Amino acid sequence: MKLGVIGCGVMGQRHLAVASELSGVQVAAVADLDGEKAQAAAARFGATRCHTDPQALLADPQVEAVVLATPATGRVDLAEAAMRRGLHVLSEKPAALPGDDLQRLAALSDRAVYACCSSRYRFLPSAEAATQAVADGLIGKVRTLTCRGVAPASPAPETLPPRWRLSRELNGGGVLANWGCYDLDYLLGVAGGRLQPQSVTARCWSLAPTYRQHVPPGADAETHAHVMVGFAGGVSLMLERAEYVPMTRQSCWWICGDAGAIELSMVAGEGKQLTLRRASAEQGVEPQVLWSGDDPPQVLQSGPLTDFVQAVQTGRPPRTGLAESLTLQQLLAAAYDAARRGETVRVEPAPASIARPAPTAAFS
Repeated sequence: MKLGVIGCGVMGQRHLAVASELSGVQVAAVADLDGEKAQAAAARFGATRCHTDPQALLADPQVEAVVLATPATGRVDLAEAAMRRGLHVLSEKPAALPGDDLQRLAALSDRAVYACCSSRYRFLPSAEAATQAVADGLIGKVRTLTCRGVAPASPAPETLPPRWRLSRELNGGGVLANWGCYDLDYLLGVAGGRLQPQSVTARCWSLAPTYRQHVPPGADAETHAHVMVGFAGGVSLMLERAEYVPMTRQSCWWICGDAGAIELSMVAGEGKQLTLRRASAEQGVEPQVLWSGDDPPQVLQSGPLTDFVQAVQTGRPPRTGLAESLTLQQLLAAAYDAARRGETVRVEPAPASIARPAPTAAFS
């Protein structure tokens, strides 16, 4: 596969590093609006072509697939232009801004593969073990999915974070767009079923005045979000994400069914352990080690690109394709809408034209 990478910033260079070591992949071209950055990346990773215009890379006859490592604004337009040319697309997350029409890519899905990097944490071995346990019915019928991720404020930084991270214009939102897409993809993926969202209630809070010096001027996106999602079949999801807050650090993910629950861990690390808590008539709850081992951090970067390449080469769906990306965008858009309106928002069923995986026994 002759690969082109649009965007030679931090994430673009990480994709290039993986691609340069991946069997069956050739880094054919790079593009960045900053010509010096593009040339440096091309020299470092052996790209034979270098562009300053993304459209020029898409028109490059040496390119067969592209990675979109650009800010979220304009990603759908680039994906559409690529797929119209028959180029396979791996998009960084979030796949689109809340108001973008991601659905328009559905008409092009017979021409090219589309995948999104929001799947990143699903490639951790612990996530794959939990997914299999749910599919095997070890927790019974799924009831709730839960995430709470809180990052407390640190001392004022010497270097401010990039402007896009807290820009509604460039990124579609703040901590919910940046991390919520990972949490949702991870939890829905571990659940392993065709969950149809029906309603979303949410609250979002902006940066407290105390921490204004911690972010670039003009930062207008949320730094604290709380979201509740109701799915068809009685499944419920709770998601809280916060940063720049006067709280202690908290990181927890759960999937609970009527016969058991699994405490998940959406972080890389060594010597990890997943515990399955089974319902017991005699003991009440019986803990059982479900999995133990290492979750290597390198899989967070190599997983999406490796999966994307294999999907193109074998014809199987990618871990997070267009159907899954559309569901994630629906949920994020509904959450922002619900927070803005201060009321519960109904979610329309996803278009039948986009193929979705069959539900597993956990939802039957």
